[in-house]
Amino acid sequence: MRRMRRLLLAVPLAAIAAVLVFTFGASANLTGSTFEGNDGNLVINTAGNTDWDSPAPNLSAANDVATGTGDNSFGQGTSQSDVNVTVVSGSIPNSKADLARFAVAGETVGANSFLYLAWARNNDAGSTNFDFEINKAAQPDLTTPGAKLLNRSTGDVLISYSYQGNNLIPSLALRTWGASGWSGPTDLSGCSEGHGNDANVQDDIISPTLARTTGRWGEAAINLTCAGIVPAGACEGFTSAHVSSRASQSFNSEVKDFIAPVTLSFSNCGAIEVTKTTKVPGKTGPQPQAGVNFSLDGGTAVPTDANGKVCFNALALGNHSVTETVPAGYQADGLTTKTVNVQAVGSCSSGATAVSFSNSPLTDVTISVDSKADGGTASTVTCDDASLGFTTGATGDGTDTSDQIAGSKTIKCTIVIDP
Repeated sequence: MRRMRRLLLAVPLAAIAAVLVFTFGASANLTGSTFEGNDGNLVINTAGNTDWDSPAPNLSAANDVATGTGDNSFGQGTSQSDVNVTVVSGSIPNSKADLARFAVAGETVGANSFLYLAWARNNDAGSTNFDFEINKAAQPDLTTPGAKLLNRSTGDVLISYSYQGNNLIPSLALRTWGASGWSGPTDLSGCSEGHGNDANVQDDIISPTLARTTGRWGEAAINLTCAGIVPAGACEGFTSAHVSSRASQSFNSEVKDFIAPVTLSFSNCGAIEVTKTTKVPGKTGPQPQAGVNFSLDGGTAVPTDANGKVCFNALALGNHSVTETVPAGYQADGLTTKTVNVQAVGSCSSGATAVSFSNSPLTDVTISVDSKADGGTASTVTCDDASLGFTTGATGDGTDTSDQIAGSKTIKCTIVIDP
């Protein structure tokens, strides 16, 4: 049985205008992606590629409540623009799409971020009008009936997937949420592909495996970077996604069946984990150093924890500057500012790019001689540390202090007293 994977979708959307309508090709994968998002099935057709059966990268999926009087849906004329919604129970009319399952996956390949979508329905309702909503914030519990307040934020995404009759090549529209609600359309042809199933398929994205007859399953793949949705190197996190069905092509038509939100973990963001060590008396090798401040790209300094670590999360891929504030009484063993190239997607939980710093504690050594009878003795001090050594003056008194000595060192001195 497949296990559902948690998913964090990171989709920076500063460059989005609003709705996109996609025209799909028939075969080849999107440039840069190995995912077969345009063949209308779940299996790999070409060696070296990936598909839903692989499973899809960073997969998150969910089943709808079973068809029947216990199925949940939005009631009281809810539209996609509403944030105050009501969840009701009851059978989905045969004329409306009865959702069965949906899935969201994604990956970053080089400079490109890809989003993969899939859906399944239980009935043949003719036209297909599904909306995938992807949010930055967690949503309320939509599995229980009653009034709910959807938690939408500026830059949230709504991807509409639709085709009419027996046409299994979908059009996609992408909208973003703002102060005026969902935005209007932008044509982004050439950055996506998709297809409904034109033959029976075995849907095993998650358990249970179910047969889907023609027109009851579909998929899409979108290059978010090509589309200008996720600029290369940008980072912005999304945490949840859900899908709902509309009564017609009209965006303002009634929203009916839905599948409750799933948690996302797909990200195009990276992280940097700093490890800080020093020498501690009586212990062998480097030891963790707590309380040392580090800043990222000139930002607010953050101290290392008891394990000598501090992590910076949700970073754009590329170069970042990490700077240590060396604590009093220590000397840096190397650079205090290091450039870290974050190339891999990761987080402070897993996959963070590592960088290390070390310090040596400092010691001052002072040698003094004091002739108890002024001029009664003269002394010469010679040490193998060049910063120490002197000859006393006429009184026979003298002192010298070393330069600050870093870390472990053995110093040998010879003191010759001449009465």
